[in-house]
Amino acid sequence: MDNFKKTMLLLKKTARYWGAPLLVLILFSIGYGLTTSKTPAKEVVEVAEVVQEEDIVAGLDETGSMFLAPIYRYYTVVFPFNGNITDSNKLFSIELAFGVHKNKIEADAMIISLDDYEPRLRPSLFEVLMTMALSDARSAEGKLKIRKHLTEAANSMLIELGDEPFIDDVVFINFSIL
Repeated sequence: MDNFKKTMLLLKKTARYWGAPLLVLILFSIGYGLTTSKTPAKEVVEVAEVVQEEDIVAGLDETGSMFLAPIYRYYTVVFPFNGNITDSNKLFSIELAFGVHKNKIEADAMIISLDDYEPRLRPSLFEVLMTMALSDARSAEGKLKIRKHLTEAANSMLIELGDEPFIDDVVFINFSIL
C-alpha cells in the first residue's frame, strides 16, 4: 500500500507540473486543426498568380512602368489654422493637407520638400483663411472656392521660393466653425 501512495503522490506532482502545458498543447492542436485551410496549396498558388497579373496590368501607365503612373500623395500640415471669421463673431479651426498628383518618385520628393516649405507657406494660407466669409464657410461651393484660393496661394508662394507650383489641391481634414 505504501507503493500505491508513493505512485499517487508522484502522479499528482507530475500532473501539477505537466498538466497545464499538456492541456495548452492539446488545445492549440485542436484550434490549429479547426482554423487551417482544407484546400490544397496548388489551388492557392494559381489564384495568387492570377491576382498578381491583374494587379500588374491595372497599375501600369502608358509607358509600361508602375513607377511612372501618376498617383496622389498628401502632406498633412502639422498644426491647425485657428482664427476669427471676418463677417461674424464665429471662430474657425481648420486642418488641411496638400495634394500632389505626380508619378511615385516625383510625388514622394515633393512631399519631402513640403517639410521645408511649410513654415513659409503658413502665412500666405492664413491670409486666405482670414478673408473667408461665414457664408463661404458654411456652403459646399464656398468651401470649394476657399480650397481653390488656398491652392493658388500655396503655389504662388512656391514660385516666390524658387520652386515650381506642384500642389494640385488643398484638402480639408477638419473644418470646424465654433
